[in-house]
Amino acid sequence: MCDPATAGGDRIGKSESERQEFLADIASFANAAGGHLILGIEESNGVPISIRGIECADPDSESLRLEQIVRTGTRPIVQGLHTGHVKLANGRFVFVIKIPRSWNGPHQVGQTGSFRFVGRGSNGKYQLDVDELRHQFNQGPEIAERLRQFRVNRILAIESEALPVKLEGSSLVVMHFVPISNFVTGASIDTRPISRDQNLVASG
Repeated sequence: MCDPATAGGDRIGKSESERQEFLADIASFANAAGGHLILGIEESNGVPISIRGIECADPDSESLRLEQIVRTGTRPIVQGLHTGHVKLANGRFVFVIKIPRSWNGPHQVGQTGSFRFVGRGSNGKYQLDVDELRHQFNQGPEIAERLRQFRVNRILAIESEALPVKLEGSSLVVMHFVPISNFVTGASIDTRPISRDQNLVASG
């Protein structure tokens, strides 16, 4: 996902309301599937309409400042942010923040006593309800259990030789390389590459 954030030419987070809006954007991406937040683009109803940029003398320091805002304004802290910048012809900058999906959520945002949980859907960010919070809090242990069960089943299959190919040798070192997203409830497989190239499907 990608979200353009309006900036009127000044530093992001200059006012407390801007800071809270910025933190809510970051947390909502981390609590969902991750995405990119673009700062310095004027938008209307979530649709970019112009690239204005942000006045900034030192973009590297500004990137560090933005990441510091996240470190002090989210709980647990949203980890793994990557911040980059692009200089425009007018001398201003557009900042792009890559927010990974978090496996340590849900993340709160706000000041002491006013922490809130936000998620993100196709229409932007929204307040998480009780059911969504319960799902997010339970997601970590559920994924850990699925990983454990996957490993147990694979080892049992190896020991019983119930595999597509026969493994040689009396001793084996087994390593499993599987994306963690495969163990998330509702995970799906993109079959579009197969529809474009039938050779990807082996005939048997």
